[in-house]
Amino acid sequence: MCILLRFSRCFSDVEALKSLVLQLQKRERELIWIKQEAENEFGRKRAQFKELYLSREAELDVQRSRADKAEGAFSDCQHKLQEAWNECETLRTTAALLESTQKEEMERIRSHFQEELASLQHIMKGTIPGISMGSLSLIQSTSTWVSARNWWRARLSWSLSSLSVAGSTSCSNLKYITLSSLSVHFSDWVTKLDSWLLKPKDRGSNAGFFEGVKELSQYLESERSARTDLEMYVAVLNTQKGVLQEDAEKLRNELHNVCRLIEQEKTAHRELKKTWQMANDQFLESQTLQNKEYIRVWNILTPEQKQTIEE
Repeated sequence: MCILLRFSRCFSDVEALKSLVLQLQKRERELIWIKQEAENEFGRKRAQFKELYLSREAELDVQRSRADKAEGAFSDCQHKLQEAWNECETLRTTAALLESTQKEEMERIRSHFQEELASLQHIMKGTIPGISMGSLSLIQSTSTWVSARNWWRARLSWSLSSLSVAGSTSCSNLKYITLSSLSVHFSDWVTKLDSWLLKPKDRGSNAGFFEGVKELSQYLESERSARTDLEMYVAVLNTQKGVLQEDAEKLRNELHNVCRLIEQEKTAHRELKKTWQMANDQFLESQTLQNKEYIRVWNILTPEQKQTIEE
C-alpha cells in the first residue's frame, strides 16, 4: 500500500514536472521569439537611426558648406566695405583739401585783384591830372597854331593877290619871283601846320595807360577762366563723391543681407542639431529599455535554457 502511495505520488510529481517542463519550454520559446523580435526591432531601428544619422550628417555638411561660403562672402563684403570706406575717407579728405585750396586760391585772387585795382586806381589818379593838363596845353597850343595858321593864310592870300597885281606889269619881275618863292614856302608851311594839327598827339602819351588797361582785362579774363575750371573740377569731384557714397550704401545693404542669411543659417543649424540630439536621445532610451527587458528575461531563464539559447 505504501508502495502504491509512493508510486502514485511519484507519478503525480512526474506529471507535475512534465507540465512544468512544458510550461518552461513554452516560456523559453516565447522568450526566444521575444528576443528575436527585439533583435529584429533593434536592427530596424539601428538601420533607421543610421539612415537618419547619415542624412542628417549630409545635411550638416551642406549647411556647413553654405555657412563657409556665407562666411567667405561676408569676409569679402567686409573687405570691400572697408576699401570703400577708406576710399570715401580719402575722397572726403581730398574734397576738404580742395575746398580749402579753392578758398585760399580765391582769397589770393581776390587780394591780388584788389591790389591790381588799387594800383590801377592810383595810376589813374596820377595820370588823369597829367592827361587833363596835357589836353589843356594841347588845346591852347592848337588854338595858338590855328590863329597862326589863319594869319599866315591871310598873308598868303595877300601875297597871291600881290603876285597877280605884280605879274600884270613887266617891270616887277624880280619882286614877282621873290613873292612866288615866299608864297610856295608859306603854302608848304601851312600844309605842314594843318597835318600837325590833325595828328592825335595825345595818342602816344596815352598808349601806356591803355596798354595797362588791356593787360589788366586779359589777366582778369584768365582768372575768370581759371575759376570756372576750378568750379567744374569741384563739381566733378562732388559727383564722384556722390557715386562712391551710393556704392558704399549698396555694399552696406549687401553686408546686412549677408549677415541676415548667416543668422538664418546658424538658426537652422541649431534647430537641426537639436532635432538630431532629440532623435539620438530617443534611440538611446529605447535601446536602454530593450536591454533592461532582455536582462530581466535572461535572469528568469534557467541555466539549461540559457545554454540552449546560447547554442
